[in-house]
Amino acid sequence: MLETLGLRDLDSLFSEVAAAVPPSEVPEIPAASESELRHHLWDIARLNGRPDQTPCFRGAGAYEHYVPAAIPALLSAEISQGTLQAMYEFQSLVCELMGMDVANASVYDGASALAEAALMAMRITRGRRLVISEAVHPHWIEVLRTYTANVEPEIVFAPAPDGVTSIADLAAAIDDETAAVIVQNPNVFGIIEPIREVGAAVASTRALFIAAAYPISLGMLAPPGEAGADIAVAEGQPLGL
Repeated sequence: MLETLGLRDLDSLFSEVAAAVPPSEVPEIPAASESELRHHLWDIARLNGRPDQTPCFRGAGAYEHYVPAAIPALLSAEISQGTLQAMYEFQSLVCELMGMDVANASVYDGASALAEAALMAMRITRGRRLVISEAVHPHWIEVLRTYTANVEPEIVFAPAPDGVTSIADLAAAIDDETAAVIVQNPNVFGIIEPIREVGAAVASTRALFIAAAYPISLGMLAPPGEAGADIAVAEGQPLGL
């Protein structure tokens, strides 16, 4: 290519650039993470008329999160020969993320995981009462009702005034027949629940605490295990994205 262009060496190819921006005038750019660099490039793009990146506050499980650039490449890799290894790595990381001792790999989605957790709690405790925050996603509750229809549990809802579960009402609803207490964090309104208080309220009872978490939020929020959850469930799709 250099021969065709009539250039001596590679430096000659960039001579015009070097003349326009001498090395001594190139500013030093501090190290940045991938997400920080991408936001910096967005700021530059806005100078060219690119619209702002409008954040999403939809709630109901649709939360904005960053997708690293390497993920699409990794997802395209051939892993059929390493399925067991991939599942083991997944379970190990889920345990770390959730603050739990063991993890499965896995059930269909977050809603079915919640229903399976309720059934497991009923088998363990022999109880038939489920105390559920009314701030749990209604679609998840419908799936739970479908899964448990044959065992006919008594479902009691703890109110969530102002969008946050009432700990006092939740604790008052727990009795000797309660198999599980179910709270989602962040809840269907996108509000962070006081799950440590929920864990404390359930700890003195025979009921099990089932915490439904949004996995990306656990980069900042306390994991279910630290809040005293006996069983933790989540929608894994955000991790796949």
